[in-house]
Amino acid sequence: MKAKEVLDAVRKLHCGEFSRGDTWVCFEEFRIEAGFGYIAEKRIDLFAMHCHPSKKLERVAYEVKISRTDFTRELQKPTKRWAGFMFSNRFYFAAPAGLIKPKEVPTECGLVEVHDDGNVIIKIKAPWRESALPTWPFVAMVARRAFRREVKGKR
Repeated sequence: MKAKEVLDAVRKLHCGEFSRGDTWVCFEEFRIEAGFGYIAEKRIDLFAMHCHPSKKLERVAYEVKISRTDFTRELQKPTKRWAGFMFSNRFYFAAPAGLIKPKEVPTECGLVEVHDDGNVIIKIKAPWRESALPTWPFVAMVARRAFRREVKGKR
């Protein structure tokens, strides 16, 4: 299974064909800040945000893993996840079914599995945590991505 297939399947959890565009917004390969440099160029594989205050404007970050090697490297360098933790309330690893053993998942993370038929199973629900308030560079990235979608007609 390819990373794109995992991303497409996970995106449908929030921004599927039948979801209203004003409920969740999803951004793939989302840079956490405008500009350049170490922090600005950190990316989240998939960033989903609920757009209603009644749902606490929930923000979910997904890190896609399609190989055991990639996942074990991630475990050895937990600071790689900080970009996902910084602005999200939940953080998930997303992987093909069976790639990651639930007991390997750090307690601050969740796990979603994508099956060959495209079904997504939340294997471990990520714990809720408060996140940092968005910075202006973060807001600028959200605005840029929203504008690109609007211009391309992908409302």
